Amino acid sequence: CDRREFASSADPTTNGGGPDPTAALRLVPELAALGSSHRTSPRPVPLTESETEYVVLCAKHVYDDGVHLALQFDVENTLEDQRMAEVRVALEAEEEGDDGEEYEVMGEVPAESIGPGSRG
Repeated sequence: CDRREFASSADPTTNGGGPDPTAALRLVPELAALGSSHRTSPRPVPLTESETEYVVLCAKHVYDDGVHLALQFDVENTLEDQRMAEVRVALEAEEEGDDGEEYEVMGEVPAESIGPGSRG
């Protein structure tokens, strides 16, 4: 089984007044072509300490085909006087994952700019 990952730094949009964790994914043409997300992690996992200049959260989306996995990274700029530019989250694919499956990074969606106190 060939597992594939797609990293996204896109900011989620809202749906019905509450956050829709898959809305941002549907805005990315490559991800929209994969169809619906079968399962999304219940809440994003923090990857940084909350006291740093930026906070990174990661949500995992598994697609209906059982082959594709998207990792959505939300980066919050906690500085009040600095703008972050060309924001990327780098992934290093291991030869084999913990579950014995191989993962391939297929692409990424960088955030062009994240303003003070904003998320992207």
